[in-house]
Amino acid sequence: MRTVSKRSYEEVSEVLTQLLIDNADEGERISQQLFEFADAVVQSPSLSRALLDQSRDAADKDALLDRLVSKDQNPILFAILSAATQRRWAQGEDFVSAVNHLGYLAVVKQARAQGKLEYMQNELGALRNLLRQNRQFRMLLTGIELDSRVPLEQLVDKLLSNQLSEQTLRLFNRLLAVPLSPSLLADVDQLASLMAHERGARLVRVASATPLSDLQKQRLAVALNKKYGNVTLNVSVDPSLIGGLRIRVGNDSIDGTIKAELSDVRQRMGV
Repeated sequence: MRTVSKRSYEEVSEVLTQLLIDNADEGERISQQLFEFADAVVQSPSLSRALLDQSRDAADKDALLDRLVSKDQNPILFAILSAATQRRWAQGEDFVSAVNHLGYLAVVKQARAQGKLEYMQNELGALRNLLRQNRQFRMLLTGIELDSRVPLEQLVDKLLSNQLSEQTLRLFNRLLAVPLSPSLLADVDQLASLMAHERGARLVRVASATPLSDLQKQRLAVALNKKYGNVTLNVSVDPSLIGGLRIRVGNDSIDGTIKAELSDVRQRMGV
């Protein structure tokens, strides 16, 4: 998103947050409605233009929204979408992306209120590690090798229902159906970062050549907390690193692996 769209999203996400303070149990229902609305806008460019037309006044847009989602039957959804259509968006795609992100945020808010958020974030971390380590599985899920006769959601449910909670599974199915980016791993990271942010932490991805003990993880978390503030770790094992750690926090990357050191040596030697 461009700057103006990011600002608009932040403002609308605050509206959603306030509305769900006393209605957290509505999060999943609101989420599904937001996803459905985003899909409808994608299917109807004329609807997108009408909702985002800066020359139309707020009352006119609200009247259109009322016909679409019914203010009386869905007051929370209406209030969120009304706030969204009153903001400025650099382009229609940003508006759709924002509504999708709001759908994820609604589920995250409910999970936090129910005390499930940390558990769901850990599930996503384990899922990311599985996806990263199994390229064929990633290709299958992203449709490159998918038999069109098998519905994707049905396949995912069959493969992952024993590993993911119902809430996490629904979110992952949404990521597959409507990707946030060209990379499935990046999309899972975005969702995990959203959960970490809701818990007041930053997501840190750690790749290690060998499994880390609980004590090593605790010490690493303490060190990273001092540098970045409150963090939550997603640790994966990558034997190709040979030894050491690769740490990524947002745009920051710390590569202390033997693989990286060998690469530096080869470059210096011109090999």
